[in-house]
Amino acid sequence: MPCFANKGKGRKDRVVYLSEVAAQAVVHYLEIVPHLATGPLWLRRSGRPITYQWLHARIVALGQAVGVADLTPHRLRHTLATRLLNAGMEITRIQKLLGHQEISTTMIYARVLDPTVEADYRRAMRQIELRPDRSTEAAVLASDWPMRLVSNDNPASALSQNTP
Repeated sequence: MPCFANKGKGRKDRVVYLSEVAAQAVVHYLEIVPHLATGPLWLRRSGRPITYQWLHARIVALGQAVGVADLTPHRLRHTLATRLLNAGMEITRIQKLLGHQEISTTMIYARVLDPTVEADYRRAMRQIELRPDRSTEAAVLASDWPMRLVSNDNPASALSQNTP
């Protein structure tokens, strides 16, 4: 996959990965927008480089045009993090991709959707059910469960027997 280095927030170098679709879009853009090889990549029609304010205004306008309220470049960043997380990318790798020093910052961006949580739960339960924990003496039937957990050696560790 193509990538390029970029000075991100705090003027820190950052690698930006591009999907094949995004790389093709950049190639197409470069074919139709004249620019210097050593100059800024993204230019306005006037030939001047874009600014964050310019980009923000355009994204907000596009959002309004398609009926998405409060669309901003930053909201798109949150959306990317969420989609990557829900597609199975590890949160620590998303953290690196976004350039966050703290995982807690990345967690603000990424929202795990219920279907993702459910899929992870079901995958983990399949693993558990296929490989039962060998630390127990024998399998416990659901109907016997509360009583079979009572240990003669340590009755305090058992569940309360007074619960229905």
